[in-house]
Amino acid sequence: MRDKIFPGLIALAIGVIVYFVSRTTIFTDTDRVAFAAGLTTFLIGLQITVWFILVKGESTIVDCIEKTEGNQRNLQRIVSQSSCERELTTILNSAANVFSDSHPFFKRRAADALFRLSGDLSTLASGRYTCTPEEELQLTKEVLSADTCCNSLKAVSYQDEAWWESTHGEVYLNKHSALAAAQPSLMIQRIFVAKNPGDSRLRKVLEAHERVGIKPIVLEEELVPADLRRDFVLYDSKLLRTAEKIESGVAKSALFSTVQGEVAKAEREYNTLLEIAAARDAKKAKVESA
Repeated sequence: MRDKIFPGLIALAIGVIVYFVSRTTIFTDTDRVAFAAGLTTFLIGLQITVWFILVKGESTIVDCIEKTEGNQRNLQRIVSQSSCERELTTILNSAANVFSDSHPFFKRRAADALFRLSGDLSTLASGRYTCTPEEELQLTKEVLSADTCCNSLKAVSYQDEAWWESTHGEVYLNKHSALAAAQPSLMIQRIFVAKNPGDSRLRKVLEAHERVGIKPIVLEEELVPADLRRDFVLYDSKLLRTAEKIESGVAKSALFSTVQGEVAKAEREYNTLLEIAAARDAKKAKVESA
Protein backbone atom coordinates (compact mmCIF):
# COMPACT_ATOMS: atom_id res chain seq x y z
CA MET A 1 0.00 0.00 0.00
CA ARG A 2 2.89 2.36 0.79
CA ASP A 3 4.19 1.93 -2.76
CA LYS A 4 0.83 3.08 -4.12
CA ILE A 5 0.40 6.14 -1.82
CA PHE A 6 3.99 7.37 -1.85
CA PRO A 7 4.01 8.44 -5.55
CA GLY A 8 0.85 10.47 -4.95
CA LEU A 9 2.46 12.34 -2.05
CA ILE A 10 5.51 13.08 -4.21
CA ALA A 11 3.29 14.46 -6.97
CA LEU A 12 1.40 16.66 -4.46
CA ALA A 13 4.68 18.02 -3.05
CA ILE A 14 5.98 18.78 -6.52
CA GLY A 15 2.74 20.57 -7.35
CA VAL A 16 3.03 22.82 -4.26
CA ILE A 17 6.66 23.64 -5.03
CA VAL A 18 5.84 24.48 -8.63
CA TYR A 19 2.98 26.74 -7.54
CA PHE A 20 5.18 28.89 -5.31
CA VAL A 21 8.15 28.89 -7.69
CA SER A 22 6.01 29.99 -10.61
CA ARG A 23 4.75 32.98 -8.61
CA THR A 24 8.26 34.38 -8.21
CA THR A 25 9.92 36.68 -10.73
CA ILE A 26 12.94 34.45 -11.14
CA PHE A 27 11.57 32.81 -14.29
CA THR A 28 10.71 34.51 -17.53
CA ASP A 29 7.54 33.66 -19.38
CA THR A 30 9.51 31.34 -21.65
CA ASP A 31 10.99 29.56 -18.64
CA ARG A 32 7.55 29.10 -17.15
CA VAL A 33 6.23 27.57 -20.39
CA ALA A 34 9.13 25.14 -20.59
CA PHE A 35 8.78 24.28 -16.94
CA ALA A 36 5.04 23.74 -17.30
CA ALA A 37 5.59 21.51 -20.31
CA GLY A 38 8.05 19.34 -18.40
CA LEU A 39 5.72 19.15 -15.43
CA THR A 40 2.80 18.20 -17.66
CA THR A 41 4.83 15.37 -19.15
CA PHE A 42 5.74 14.15 -15.68
CA LEU A 43 2.12 14.22 -14.50
CA ILE A 44 0.93 12.36 -17.60
CA GLY A 45 3.52 9.69 -16.93
CA LEU A 46 2.41 9.51 -13.31
CA GLN A 47 -1.21 9.22 -14.38
CA ILE A 48 -0.40 6.33 -16.70
CA THR A 49 1.52 4.62 -13.92
CA VAL A 50 -1.38 5.01 -11.48
CA TRP A 51 -3.75 3.70 -14.16
CA PHE A 52 -1.60 0.59 -14.50
CA ILE A 53 -1.76 0.10 -10.75
CA LEU A 54 -5.52 0.56 -10.40
CA VAL A 55 -6.75 -0.91 -13.67
CA LYS A 56 -4.13 -3.42 -14.73
CA GLY A 57 -3.54 -4.73 -11.24
CA GLU A 58 0.17 -4.00 -10.95
CA SER A 59 1.29 -4.30 -7.33
CA THR A 60 3.81 -1.49 -7.18
CA ILE A 61 5.24 1.41 -9.11
CA VAL A 62 8.47 -0.54 -9.38
CA ASP A 63 6.61 -3.38 -11.14
CA CYS A 64 5.26 -0.95 -13.73
CA ILE A 65 8.64 0.63 -14.35
CA GLU A 66 10.39 -2.73 -14.60
CA LYS A 67 7.85 -4.07 -17.09
CA THR A 68 8.00 -0.89 -19.16
CA GLU A 69 11.79 -0.95 -19.18
CA GLY A 70 11.74 -4.64 -20.05
CA ASN A 71 9.46 -4.02 -23.02
CA GLN A 72 11.69 -1.19 -24.20
CA ARG A 73 14.78 -3.40 -23.97
CA ASN A 74 13.03 -6.18 -25.90
CA LEU A 75 11.99 -3.76 -28.62
CA GLN A 76 15.53 -2.36 -28.88
CA ARG A 77 16.89 -5.92 -29.09
CA ILE A 78 14.55 -6.78 -31.96
CA VAL A 79 15.34 -3.64 -33.92
CA SER A 80 19.11 -3.90 -33.37
CA GLN A 81 19.38 -7.57 -34.36
CA SER A 82 16.99 -7.79 -37.28
CA SER A 83 15.86 -5.96 -40.37
CA CYS A 84 12.22 -5.99 -39.27
CA GLU A 85 11.85 -2.45 -37.93
CA ARG A 86 9.56 -1.45 -40.80
CA GLU A 87 7.45 -4.58 -40.34
CA LEU A 88 7.12 -3.98 -36.61
CA THR A 89 6.05 -0.40 -37.21
CA THR A 90 3.52 -1.56 -39.80
CA ILE A 91 2.05 -4.11 -37.38
CA LEU A 92 1.66 -1.54 -34.61
CA ASN A 93 0.19 1.16 -36.85
CA SER A 94 -2.15 -1.19 -38.71
CA ALA A 95 -3.41 -2.77 -35.50
CA ALA A 96 -3.98 0.67 -33.97
CA ASN A 97 -5.94 1.79 -37.04
CA VAL A 98 -8.11 -1.32 -37.09
CA PHE A 99 -8.96 -1.27 -33.39
CA SER A 100 -9.57 2.48 -33.25
CA ASP A 101 -12.08 2.92 -36.06
CA SER A 102 -13.06 -0.21 -37.97
CA HIS A 103 -16.06 -2.46 -38.34
CA PRO A 104 -16.36 -5.06 -35.55
CA PHE A 105 -15.85 -7.77 -38.18
CA PHE A 106 -12.41 -6.40 -39.03
CA LYS A 107 -11.54 -5.95 -35.37
CA ARG A 108 -12.19 -9.65 -34.81
CA ARG A 109 -10.07 -10.56 -37.83
CA ALA A 110 -7.26 -8.36 -36.55
CA ALA A 111 -7.48 -10.02 -33.13
CA ASP A 112 -7.28 -13.44 -34.82
CA ALA A 113 -4.21 -12.33 -36.82
CA LEU A 114 -2.44 -11.08 -33.69
CA PHE A 115 -3.34 -14.29 -31.87
CA ARG A 116 -1.78 -16.38 -34.64
CA LEU A 117 1.33 -14.18 -34.73
CA SER A 118 1.66 -14.44 -30.95
CA GLY A 119 1.40 -18.23 -31.15
CA ASP A 120 3.96 -18.48 -33.96
CA LEU A 121 6.48 -16.28 -32.14
CA SER A 122 5.95 -18.15 -28.86
CA THR A 123 6.70 -21.44 -30.64
CA LEU A 124 9.85 -19.99 -32.20
CA ALA A 125 10.93 -18.64 -28.80
CA SER A 126 10.60 -22.18 -27.42
CA GLY A 127 13.12 -23.36 -30.03
CA ARG A 128 10.84 -25.22 -32.43
CA TYR A 129 9.45 -24.57 -35.90
CA THR A 130 7.25 -26.92 -37.92
CA CYS A 131 6.98 -26.23 -41.63
CA THR A 132 4.76 -27.43 -44.45
CA PRO A 133 6.05 -29.58 -47.34
CA GLU A 134 6.12 -26.43 -49.50
CA GLU A 135 8.25 -24.55 -46.96
CA GLU A 136 10.45 -27.60 -46.35
CA LEU A 137 11.79 -27.58 -49.89
CA GLN A 138 13.08 -24.02 -49.42
CA LEU A 139 14.14 -24.16 -45.77
CA THR A 140 16.09 -27.38 -46.23
CA LYS A 141 18.32 -25.56 -48.71
CA GLU A 142 18.36 -22.30 -46.75
CA VAL A 143 19.64 -23.93 -43.58
CA LEU A 144 22.84 -24.96 -45.35
CA SER A 145 24.68 -21.71 -44.70
CA ALA A 146 27.89 -20.67 -42.98
CA ASP A 147 26.09 -19.19 -39.95
CA THR A 148 24.02 -22.35 -39.43
CA CYS A 149 26.55 -25.04 -40.28
CA CYS A 150 30.28 -24.36 -39.98
CA ASN A 151 31.66 -27.32 -38.02
CA SER A 152 29.68 -30.48 -38.71
CA LEU A 153 26.71 -31.89 -40.57
CA LYS A 154 25.54 -35.29 -39.34
CA ALA A 155 22.61 -36.83 -41.14
CA VAL A 156 20.54 -39.99 -41.31
CA SER A 157 18.60 -40.74 -44.48
CA TYR A 158 15.82 -43.33 -44.31
CA GLN A 159 13.62 -44.39 -47.25
CA ASP A 160 14.69 -41.23 -49.01
CA GLU A 161 15.93 -42.37 -52.42
CA ALA A 162 13.09 -40.71 -54.34
CA TRP A 163 13.86 -37.34 -52.74
CA TRP A 164 17.58 -37.58 -53.53
CA GLU A 165 16.77 -38.39 -57.17
CA SER A 166 14.52 -35.34 -57.45
CA THR A 167 15.62 -31.87 -58.53
CA HIS A 168 15.33 -30.74 -54.91
CA GLY A 169 17.71 -33.48 -53.76
CA GLU A 170 20.21 -32.60 -56.48
CA VAL A 171 20.17 -28.91 -55.54
CA TYR A 172 20.51 -29.78 -51.85
CA LEU A 173 23.50 -32.02 -52.50
CA ASN A 174 25.18 -29.33 -54.58
CA LYS A 175 24.69 -26.92 -51.64
CA HIS A 176 26.69 -29.41 -49.56
CA SER A 177 29.55 -29.14 -52.02
CA ALA A 178 29.46 -25.33 -52.09
CA LEU A 179 29.33 -25.13 -48.28
CA ALA A 180 32.23 -27.56 -47.91
CA ALA A 181 34.30 -25.50 -50.34
CA ALA A 182 33.61 -22.34 -48.31
CA GLN A 183 34.22 -24.14 -44.99
CA PRO A 184 37.24 -26.46 -45.47
CA SER A 185 37.07 -27.67 -41.85
CA LEU A 186 33.40 -28.68 -42.17
CA MET A 187 32.80 -32.39 -41.50
CA ILE A 188 29.89 -33.85 -43.51
CA GLN A 189 28.73 -37.38 -42.78
CA ARG A 190 25.53 -39.13 -43.84
CA ILE A 191 24.24 -42.56 -42.84
CA PHE A 192 21.79 -44.30 -45.16
CA VAL A 193 19.50 -46.86 -43.54
CA ALA A 194 18.41 -49.06 -46.44
CA LYS A 195 16.24 -52.12 -46.82
CA ASN A 196 18.30 -53.20 -49.82
CA PRO A 197 21.81 -51.69 -49.85
CA GLY A 198 22.43 -53.09 -53.32
CA ASP A 199 19.45 -51.30 -54.87
CA SER A 200 20.39 -49.53 -58.12
CA ARG A 201 18.57 -46.32 -57.13
CA LEU A 202 20.45 -46.18 -53.85
CA ARG A 203 23.75 -46.83 -55.61
CA LYS A 204 23.18 -43.77 -57.80
CA VAL A 205 22.49 -41.64 -54.73
CA LEU A 206 25.66 -42.90 -53.02
CA GLU A 207 27.73 -42.21 -56.13
CA ALA A 208 26.34 -38.67 -56.31
CA HIS A 209 27.47 -38.10 -52.70
CA GLU A 210 30.93 -39.42 -53.43
CA ARG A 211 31.28 -37.10 -56.42
CA VAL A 212 30.90 -34.08 -54.13
CA GLY A 213 33.37 -35.46 -51.61
CA ILE A 214 30.96 -37.09 -49.12
CA LYS A 215 31.69 -40.73 -48.22
CA PRO A 216 28.33 -42.16 -47.10
CA ILE A 217 27.79 -45.01 -44.65
CA VAL A 218 25.15 -47.61 -45.53
CA LEU A 219 23.41 -49.66 -42.86
CA GLU A 220 21.08 -52.57 -43.50
CA GLU A 221 17.65 -51.80 -42.10
CA GLU A 222 17.53 -55.14 -40.31
CA LEU A 223 20.51 -54.12 -38.16
CA VAL A 224 18.86 -50.90 -36.99
CA PRO A 225 16.30 -50.90 -34.15
CA ALA A 226 12.90 -49.62 -35.28
CA ASP A 227 13.04 -46.51 -33.07
CA LEU A 228 16.28 -45.41 -34.78
CA ARG A 229 14.87 -45.60 -38.30
CA ARG A 230 14.10 -41.96 -38.93
CA ASP A 231 15.27 -39.13 -41.14
CA PHE A 232 17.14 -36.28 -39.44
CA VAL A 233 20.03 -33.82 -39.79
CA LEU A 234 22.17 -32.22 -37.09
CA TYR A 235 23.77 -28.89 -37.97
CA ASP A 236 26.77 -28.17 -35.71
CA SER A 237 25.03 -30.35 -33.09
CA LYS A 238 22.90 -27.28 -32.27
CA LEU A 239 20.05 -27.31 -34.78
CA LEU A 240 18.03 -30.46 -35.50
CA ARG A 241 15.86 -31.07 -38.54
CA THR A 242 13.54 -34.06 -38.66
CA ALA A 243 11.31 -34.89 -41.60
CA GLU A 244 8.49 -37.26 -42.40
CA LYS A 245 6.97 -38.07 -45.75
CA ILE A 246 3.26 -37.33 -45.75
CA GLU A 247 2.59 -38.98 -49.09
CA SER A 248 4.36 -41.03 -51.71
CA GLY A 249 7.02 -39.12 -53.59
CA VAL A 250 9.19 -36.29 -52.28
CA ALA A 251 6.76 -34.22 -50.19
CA LYS A 252 7.77 -33.93 -46.53
CA SER A 253 6.78 -32.01 -43.47
CA ALA A 254 9.70 -30.98 -41.26
CA LEU A 255 10.47 -29.87 -37.74
CA PHE A 256 13.42 -27.63 -36.91
CA SER A 257 14.45 -27.61 -33.25
CA THR A 258 17.12 -26.24 -30.93
CA VAL A 259 15.52 -27.83 -27.86
CA GLN A 260 18.47 -29.30 -25.98
CA GLY A 261 16.78 -32.60 -25.15
CA GLU A 262 15.73 -33.23 -28.75
CA VAL A 263 19.17 -32.33 -30.13
CA ALA A 264 20.92 -34.53 -27.56
CA LYS A 265 18.62 -37.46 -28.35
CA ALA A 266 19.42 -37.21 -32.07
CA GLU A 267 23.14 -37.02 -31.25
CA ARG A 268 22.89 -40.24 -29.21
CA GLU A 269 20.98 -41.96 -31.98
CA TYR A 270 23.57 -40.94 -34.54
CA ASN A 271 26.43 -42.25 -32.39
CA THR A 272 24.54 -45.51 -31.86
CA LEU A 273 24.23 -45.97 -35.62
CA LEU A 274 27.98 -45.38 -35.99
CA GLU A 275 28.61 -48.05 -33.37
CA ILE A 276 26.33 -50.48 -35.21
CA ALA A 277 28.20 -49.81 -38.45
CA ALA A 278 31.58 -50.27 -36.75
CA ALA A 279 30.49 -53.56 -35.15
CA ARG A 280 29.21 -54.84 -38.49
CA ASP A 281 32.43 -53.90 -40.28
CA ALA A 282 34.55 -55.51 -37.56
CA LYS A 283 32.54 -58.70 -37.78
CA LYS A 284 32.83 -58.72 -41.58
CA ALA A 285 36.59 -58.15 -41.45
CA LYS A 286 36.97 -61.00 -38.94
CA VAL A 287 35.07 -63.40 -41.23
CA GLU A 288 37.09 -62.37 -44.26
CA SER A 289 40.38 -62.84 -42.44
CA ALA A 290 39.45 -66.29 -41.16
